[in-house]
Amino acid sequence: MGLFAVATPNARATGLTLAPAAGSVTGNETVVITGEDFATNAPTAITIDGQPNYDFTVDVAANTLTIDPMPAHPVGAVPIDITFADSSTEQATYTYQLFVDDVAPGSGTTHGGQQITVSVPGMIMPPQTLNYVQGGLEIHYDAINNLGTGDANHSNTTTTWTDLSGNGRHGTLVNFANPTTDTSGWSNKYLSFDGTNDWVRSVLYSPANFTLQIVTPLQQTTQGSILGNWESGGAGFTKTSSRLYTNVYIGGAYREVAFDTTTLNSNWQIRRMSSIYDGTGVRGVIDNTTSFLATTGALAYNTTTVWALGTNPRGTSAYSDFYNGRFSAVRIYSRALSANELCQNDWVDYYRFGGTLPDCLLGSLPTPTITATVAGELCTNLTIQNANQLTCLTPESPLPGSDTVSPYREGTVDVVVTVDGVDTTSSDRDNYTYVAPMAIASVTPNSGLITGGTEITISGPFAVPSGYVPSGLVVHYDGIDNTSSGHSSTTTTWKNLVSSSYDGTLTGTFSSDFGWGANHLQFKGSNVSRFVDTGSAHNIDKPTVEVVMSGSASGGTQMLAGNVESSGYGLALSSTGQPHFMSYIGSNYAYVYSNAITSGQVTSISGSFDGSTLRLITTGAKTQTVTAGSIKASSYAFTLGVNRGVSNIEPFVDGQIYAFRLYNRALTDAEVIANQMLDYMRFGGVPPVTVTLDYGGTPAACNNVKLIDENTIKCTTTAHAAGPVNVQVANSAMSATLPAAFTYYEEPFISLSVDSNLDISATPGILAADHVTANVKTNNPSGYDLSISASSVDLVCESDSSKKILALPSAAGPMSNNRWGYAVDGGSLTVPSSWKGVTNSLVPIAGSSTPTDPDTGVDTTVWVGTRVDYSLPVCSYIGNVTFTAVAWI
Repeated sequence: MGLFAVATPNARATGLTLAPAAGSVTGNETVVITGEDFATNAPTAITIDGQPNYDFTVDVAANTLTIDPMPAHPVGAVPIDITFADSSTEQATYTYQLFVDDVAPGSGTTHGGQQITVSVPGMIMPPQTLNYVQGGLEIHYDAINNLGTGDANHSNTTTTWTDLSGNGRHGTLVNFANPTTDTSGWSNKYLSFDGTNDWVRSVLYSPANFTLQIVTPLQQTTQGSILGNWESGGAGFTKTSSRLYTNVYIGGAYREVAFDTTTLNSNWQIRRMSSIYDGTGVRGVIDNTTSFLATTGALAYNTTTVWALGTNPRGTSAYSDFYNGRFSAVRIYSRALSANELCQNDWVDYYRFGGTLPDCLLGSLPTPTITATVAGELCTNLTIQNANQLTCLTPESPLPGSDTVSPYREGTVDVVVTVDGVDTTSSDRDNYTYVAPMAIASVTPNSGLITGGTEITISGPFAVPSGYVPSGLVVHYDGIDNTSSGHSSTTTTWKNLVSSSYDGTLTGTFSSDFGWGANHLQFKGSNVSRFVDTGSAHNIDKPTVEVVMSGSASGGTQMLAGNVESSGYGLALSSTGQPHFMSYIGSNYAYVYSNAITSGQVTSISGSFDGSTLRLITTGAKTQTVTAGSIKASSYAFTLGVNRGVSNIEPFVDGQIYAFRLYNRALTDAEVIANQMLDYMRFGGVPPVTVTLDYGGTPAACNNVKLIDENTIKCTTTAHAAGPVNVQVANSAMSATLPAAFTYYEEPFISLSVDSNLDISATPGILAADHVTANVKTNNPSGYDLSISASSVDLVCESDSSKKILALPSAAGPMSNNRWGYAVDGGSLTVPSSWKGVTNSLVPIAGSSTPTDPDTGVDTTVWVGTRVDYSLPVCSYIGNVTFTAVAWI
């Protein structure tokens, strides 16, 4: 019989799947790759787009390989190659995408023209093929590439940190643990220092100008001398528990540039730090943030002191202030790098080590073609701020032809950025909300007493939307609009106006204290069997719950809407009438609350959670609490009027619910206020707006605010000092101000005095004239008018009253100060045309739009002229002229 052999091939993973299969260009994603038969043929190595040395873990039982984190990479699809124990390989594809991370502000009026800042992390990313700047590079230590061959030279016995600059300035590891421990020795991406006695000895080197660059993971306990030889002249870095310093010894004195590192103290977050000296000043740069110290002079290096990593060398043998931390890379240049060179090195470090995303633009690379659209329309005046942000002006809403009913349309729309033809991927963070505009056109009346009490009418528009925010709306019950179900005594369904799902079912028997009103559903707290069942648990991670209600502000706790029983979320009133938004986040209840409602007053209440912040807005007043985590799902149905749980029903609403809305996202402040403005217009209550009269930092409220319609607000002024004030209408999302729109004045006074010593000695045929002086005093802020009677005046002979002369107002006018008032003509003589005066009615001869000096007032001179003929008897002629002063209020 013959002998033969059977070869059994090694099992290998096939059909790899990635979860997720795509992520941000910034990296930091956790990607799980699932294969087959890892138990018999486990993955041994991976490369991402041809680059090795990425951290991964393998669970052979689950046939999974986890990459945490994914590295940063420019946009596009890249291969992930996996090598297995049998030397076979498999390839999967991962797609790097752009995301709009934030739009600020997140809302603006439908008129458009709002400048927004759009954040797109990695919008402009240089290629990964960049190299470190080489010119002037004197020392280069790298924890990933210690000899140009990866981390093969990071064994327990590796005691040399190789200088990759080619200058041979290698570092010697002193006192490091062997074998390596968590606090002392090599990993594949850093060298750990224990803060006790280990350090790296470099060489003697004395650059006149320099750039020191360090890549290091930092945390709160990281402190000590990081790099340098400043105690013996020179420069370096140190860190305390709260600050980071770059240190120099110049001109015989120690100098330091300090950074507040409170925000830098995180869980081994990679930081890129640079210290630059160009002979005139020292700059310290940490993750794109710069601090500067102006100083000149030469560095006084000690010629016997080496550069050191992880300690402070004092001479040739004394060392102190040992560093407890980690180093990933160190570079020392013999010159001050330019901003563009610093940017280039930042990007290389970011690709290799991670950390925060650089925001600098690399000048040696062309800027890509970038556009931004809001609701599909171009955002104009686009300006690139940095590698991760742009600004532009929003277009008007709606888009042309999209709305034939209203000239503008409110709502939430997508913001999309396109970089060289590649669109940002849609996410729940890339939107912008158009809200109705708020502006003040006029205020009438425009003045009132300093004691207040003047009712004023303010003309808008005032941001009342045409409809409720539609984006993300899951359930909408409305006490006015219940569609075809109506409000009859037998109507047991509260229709969901946005879907055929989740209609509310009225549970319980109708009575005088449970059933429909004209625009609401009545609840009675004492009845344990009457509530509304929405038919769903509504387990939403980032919800907004809105209720319009009125009821008792005291008594027992009342659940307005929710499923808060060992999990879930909802709105409630406390026993003292305080609205609460409650949720079960992680393993604990969390809540935020506001001031108590007013009994019987219609109130709009909105609670939301965006993954980090609980927020409550009660008729315009906002409160919030930061509580990061995820809402724990509830197995109980979402209900109105009760909290349905293990005990079935408890506690109970005593009052009216006018409307209920549930969103599957956290609304913005502007969206909530827009909904509450519309609630007020439809159901009444307190308008979610305030009116303030302010000038020079002394505000006064305008009380009894009434939002009459979308264009009219009425309110009553309160006391304020005299003078013009700005009028502001505001809510927690927006405001509008009309400067100097209202003037406060004191209780007005006006006085008038006239000099009556007028004596004209007329000679027949000869012109004679004299004048009188009128003095006006007033405190009226609008000023005053001064006038004289325009009718003729009889001048009566003092010795013979039958003899009269007619004093006529002159023909031209109106008069001003020091002009003619009356001409007296005893016969046929003609009044000269130069005699200017009043017209045929009571008209101003002088005036002012401002108050007078209260002590001296304002003088106005009025002239009277006479020219008599020989037919008049010689006599003293006497008459009265009426002066009138009016203060316009």
